[in-house]
Amino acid sequence: MRLTSEDGLTTRLESPDPFDSKLEQQIEQAWNNAPVAGWTMQRESELLRQGQRVMTPDFVLQQTSTGRRIYIEVVGFWTPEYLTSKTRRLEDFIDRKQEWLLIFPKQQATARETMATQLSVPTIEFDTRADPACWIDAVKPLGQRCQQH
Repeated sequence: MRLTSEDGLTTRLESPDPFDSKLEQQIEQAWNNAPVAGWTMQRESELLRQGQRVMTPDFVLQQTSTGRRIYIEVVGFWTPEYLTSKTRRLEDFIDRKQEWLLIFPKQQATARETMATQLSVPTIEFDTRADPACWIDAVKPLGQRCQQH
């Protein structure tokens, strides 16, 4: 069976919201307002597999010249149960051969510190005024990171 958009199939279901949270929407908007030359950002574009389990990072930054990828996971919800579950899930999927960045809202300083320590990955506090180049720089060793406003 072969279907195309010309077959006229429709659904009664409403389209899902384009973003899981307002924070994700703000992150994409910040990128679109000041994209980093030589890089692209796609939302939920890769499926990571670990045995029979899968995960789709919220965003993937990719350097066009080298193919370098930075997986971004947004941690915008903060109940203790959610943070524990999110940390366990990320522990299963974070591969040390990959580059990861966790983005938190400003009010999550404690969760940010805890998850950064447990997962040993870079984190940033999202700021709508920050240059998205800082997201990429945050993955560099500590002494080479740019300063956020």
